[in-house]
Amino acid sequence: LSSAASDVYKRQAIKTIIEDVGQVDSRIFLEYIFQNTGGISLSSIADKYNLPKSSVHRKIEDFKKKFSLLMCLIMKRKVFLSCKILL
Repeated sequence: LSSAASDVYKRQAIKTIIEDVGQVDSRIFLEYIFQNTGGISLSSIADKYNLPKSSVHRKIEDFKKKFSLLMCLIMKRKVFLSCKILL
């Protein structure tokens, strides 16, 4: 792929991951995955957003899988099995 085509591909891949993420989900991901320096628990987040802990856990795990797959695609790694395991 050319550089321009590659950029378009990457933007589309990112858009695919975040297009269905609502405000609450995005806050959950930010707090737990990206800002979790203090060791915030799933229970704390579930309580904060009045959601079952299992739902918060599932949301986070699904997002991490999508994000990991995106990284495999963006980095153009030829490790098919690693990406397939994430599915």
